[in-house]
Amino acid sequence: MFLVVLSHHTKNRIGKQHFVRSGYTVSVMFHRVLNALLRIHTYVLSTPEPIEENCSSDRWKWFKGCLGALDDSAVDSTVLKDAIARPNGNYYLCDCGYTNGEGFLAPYRGFRYHMQEWDACRVPPTNEKEFFKKTHAKARNVIERSFALLKGKWSILRSNSFYPVKIANRIIMACCLLQNHIRTKSAVDPIEAEVPETHEPDDDPEPEYIDQVEPSQEWSNWRDTLAREMFDAWRGRR
Repeated sequence: MFLVVLSHHTKNRIGKQHFVRSGYTVSVMFHRVLNALLRIHTYVLSTPEPIEENCSSDRWKWFKGCLGALDDSAVDSTVLKDAIARPNGNYYLCDCGYTNGEGFLAPYRGFRYHMQEWDACRVPPTNEKEFFKKTHAKARNVIERSFALLKGKWSILRSNSFYPVKIANRIIMACCLLQNHIRTKSAVDPIEAEVPETHEPDDDPEPEYIDQVEPSQEWSNWRDTLAREMFDAWRGRR
């Protein structure tokens, strides 16, 4: 019953008809399983680990200390700075909606980068900012693709929720926990074949600029240095 609601986003009256049970029973069972699943989160939830110094992955090796990636739809900007832990100087990759500041490494603003378009025409970057944007987008794409896979499996995440905000937040967490559990039991996810490696959102709205991150000149200088190192290393290999 719980899985059907998550995977098909069925309303209570539909669940009542499907399972031939009262609406009260469907609601009680859904919330009972939801609460039980959240109670075992410590066994299923994966906490972010920073990219290590000896990382050799072409996708991540430049982003030592990175904990993952964010976009402007994933975080309530009003509590962003205090809610997200960034221990020991670690940071997150984020999109151009964020200010480049301590703990949040954003791409350069001023032009858009679409992985599918650049990959199709094979146009090489012409300067360090373009190359940084490409490398940054390639790493961040892993997270965007993960969100696409999550929404592909759990239909309840693909449309506006008719649950109260508190319950909707719990449902999102439950879907993530179930996804983690499935991945530990099955190495192959059939939905992965439906989401391209260079996945990008279908729509391309103007980003919501998140101003709660304070800009940092020191952080911007580090980004400039990192971009030059990336670009010089790439040119040296050509």
